[in-house]
Amino acid sequence: MKLAIDFATQGDLNWIKQNDHLKSENVVQKIDKKEYIVAKINNKPIGYLRFSLFWSEIPYIDIITVEDEHKRQGVGKAMLDFLERYAIKNNIKVVMSSSQQDEAQPQEWHRKMGFKDAGAIEHFQPIQDVPEIIFLKKLGE
Repeated sequence: MKLAIDFATQGDLNWIKQNDHLKSENVVQKIDKKEYIVAKINNKPIGYLRFSLFWSEIPYIDIITVEDEHKRQGVGKAMLDFLERYAIKNNIKVVMSSSQQDEAQPQEWHRKMGFKDAGAIEHFQPIQDVPEIIFLKKLGE
């Protein structure tokens, strides 16, 4: 099993569209802007990390997901490591992420990966009924 991590290409478009809820045109734009990272085994996609740029500069992880059969095998960490190397190479000192307050497992993962709690968005209605916990990870420390 050889795990490969890289930015998504248009060749990954159909798989991403099947696995992400974004509109097709948004997926195309984010692939072009290198805001998708894809994990593959034997050239078959098994997970992705989608990010945006907070303040047009700081990588903010929108979602990270891995197919069930490959969870807890380091795939998410490998995609995060790829994003961190990209950020450091571009002189970016921090990566951001978040999870809903009622999602204990994603919060545990973030903390295990070195993220620190940085506060919460308490009143997020009508988007969601629970607060969103914000995480920061300083790079190069």
